[in-house]
Amino acid sequence: MRGSIAESALCREKNKMRYPQSFIDTLKSRFSVSQVVGTRVALKRHGREFMGLCPFHKEKSPSFTVNDEKGFYHCFGCGAHGDAIGFIKEIEGLNYKEAIERLAAEAGMALPQPTQEEQIKERVRSSTQEVCELACRWFESQLMGGAGMAVRDYVASRGITPASIATFRIGFAPDDREALAKALIAQGVSQQQMIDAGLLIAADGRSAYSRFRGRLMFPIRDKSSKVIAFGGRILPGISAQADAAKYLNSPETELFHKGHQLYNYDLARKAAYDAQGVIVCEGYMDVIALHQAGIQNAVAPLGTAVTEHQLQLLWQLADVPVMCLDGDAAGARAMRRAGELALPLLQPAKSLKFVQLPSGEDPDSMMRSGKKDRMLALCDQAPALADMLWQQVISGVATTPEAKAGQEKYLYQLADQIKEPTVRSHYRSFFKQKLWESQMNAPRPKIGDRKGFQATKVQVATSIPALSGTTEMAVKRCLALALLYPQLLQSAQAQEQLACLPVIERGANALREAMLDYAQTHDVLTRDGLREALAEQADAMAALTRDPSIVIAADMPHVRVERFWQIAVNAFHLGQMEQERAQIEQLMATQNNDENNQRQLALHHQLEAMKKERDRLTLLEQMEEV
Repeated sequence: MRGSIAESALCREKNKMRYPQSFIDTLKSRFSVSQVVGTRVALKRHGREFMGLCPFHKEKSPSFTVNDEKGFYHCFGCGAHGDAIGFIKEIEGLNYKEAIERLAAEAGMALPQPTQEEQIKERVRSSTQEVCELACRWFESQLMGGAGMAVRDYVASRGITPASIATFRIGFAPDDREALAKALIAQGVSQQQMIDAGLLIAADGRSAYSRFRGRLMFPIRDKSSKVIAFGGRILPGISAQADAAKYLNSPETELFHKGHQLYNYDLARKAAYDAQGVIVCEGYMDVIALHQAGIQNAVAPLGTAVTEHQLQLLWQLADVPVMCLDGDAAGARAMRRAGELALPLLQPAKSLKFVQLPSGEDPDSMMRSGKKDRMLALCDQAPALADMLWQQVISGVATTPEAKAGQEKYLYQLADQIKEPTVRSHYRSFFKQKLWESQMNAPRPKIGDRKGFQATKVQVATSIPALSGTTEMAVKRCLALALLYPQLLQSAQAQEQLACLPVIERGANALREAMLDYAQTHDVLTRDGLREALAEQADAMAALTRDPSIVIAADMPHVRVERFWQIAVNAFHLGQMEQERAQIEQLMATQNNDENNQRQLALHHQLEAMKKERDRLTLLEQMEEV
């Protein structure tokens, strides 16, 4: 490219001048997407969405959907996707600026006139983007050239395929202070433009030099897939900068604000929509490894903790993004920070889930070692934000009443950070219920060290009010199920549920403790192995199996075993909640205040939800028996 990029940008200024984001947001608020699309496409309501024949390709059955809640249209046939402005742009063959003007005319809105300052900023943004594009092409050429042979070997050793190199436009910045500048100057780029783009560093008293040297280069792209910045990874054995940072990002520029961008956002949008979810990793290599494994709905922040702007971007992709963090102390801290940042921003249906991978693992290492299914399972089972906060707060040992009161106060302070009143109320109810349940659990007796014994043990409930017949039966049924089908206890959740069920008979309690010891000290759980481990509880086992009210087949398929277990656990909790409801009703007779009203309402909702789950499980079991 010959001639000044600044001059070419100036020539196109009238066609590419941006309108203020506030004006665009106001314009979008004047129409729903279905209103705009509905003037050109026949739409029919389908649940919470609209459907019609796609205007962008020929089809006989509708695959074109419009979602007003999420503010976009999407075609499952051809992949067309966008907002109201994007639809006008594509359907009428306009550029973005023209589409805004067309929609503004329909809304009767006057177009804002750009100030001189805005015109200057737009010229800088436009030229900066073109400079970044030229630099990206040069980095790509260096990787593919003779000087990039060793780098290509390194890339291959990290499991990155040629297809991924092309998709993510990975390149190489030679360990040379002037090579990039010389190449771009030859294409009409000025030194100041390279400085503005963050490619050169201007030091006092010295000539400007390349920011990225001896690094593998990852272009950072905006929503439209335009290159706006770079991330560079130091190359071991190639870079002479032994003490340099492992990763280096472009500085803040007129075009690039790293707290407002997510790596791979442009490519992940459609995949996230199709999967109804998005995975947030820590780095570039994680995203690329997942993409290669077919998990294409992954993004990453740019070397910093997740920001408020990035959270809003994530919620545009999915209602409940999954934060997938490395299995180390830094990952745990990042999880806590992200959770606390999200609290004030939560809205109904908008939240986060959290996965902390096994120690020493990250998504890249798990994909390269063939653990894709394991990671997907962890994502599917990821704890919700409320559960994560609860676990992090109670993980601190609180043995005194004052310490426990401090934990309770902190939990309610977290809930009170939520601005949306309905969500805030549900968080307070959730923490209140968890605190109430934890008070039922007495400390588990200390067991001596043994080889392979896990340090973290679940707490067993032993001190409880008298049980009703139905509730006591549910507890006995859980014990009998675990005895006949010990594989149930492979699940940490089932272990926790068994530990929290109160057992008032001493022999049955000892039986339950021995079951949990066996589950937590053996990788493979078998019926014979469990019975051998419970030899000292033979009398308790015999009493349980002789109970005529406990009849459980010994050869049920696993899906029915799990269903029986959930029915029994559900029955216990229903019994406990009914007791609590009676207590609250008695309390309301003398203390009819807002707090007790909210507690009563929250409990009512929980009871209704548990009854629906009970009815669902029971119906499934009845269908199985027919």
